[in-house]
Amino acid sequence: MTDPVATVISIVDGRARVEIADRSACPRCAAGKGCGAGMVGSTRGVVALTVRVTAGLTVAAGDRVTLSLAPTDLVRAALFVYGAPLGGLLLFSGSAYLLIDPLADALALGFAIFGLLAGGFVGRTLARRGGCVSRMLPSISGYAGS
Repeated sequence: MTDPVATVISIVDGRARVEIADRSACPRCAAGKGCGAGMVGSTRGVVALTVRVTAGLTVAAGDRVTLSLAPTDLVRAALFVYGAPLGGLLLFSGSAYLLIDPLADALALGFAIFGLLAGGFVGRTLARRGGCVSRMLPSISGYAGS
């Protein structure tokens, strides 16, 4: 996948308002499926976003720029979204197995479901407090070639 190209519309306080008109750079966007977050791949013709400007990069209205998401932000989001519920499931079902003898199937299932939900709640809370959601916005990574 290549980084999408956008046109800068305006700049306010280190954030740029950009429009993405050509989504064919990404096969999923071109097919109308978009990314999992749905930020860039909606079915609308032109998508407008407010994005961060990378430090040290000077852009002005009318510039064509490339957008990207930081890989570390994607990994952190995946850990919160998938890792926390999985960890909760393993912790609660493992604890039930170690502490309750004999462990009935229905009880084991109950502990596993409770752990999954508790882990999901913890992951969601940590993601909101840690600013994970706000960091999932793309940033301007450079100028687009002509």
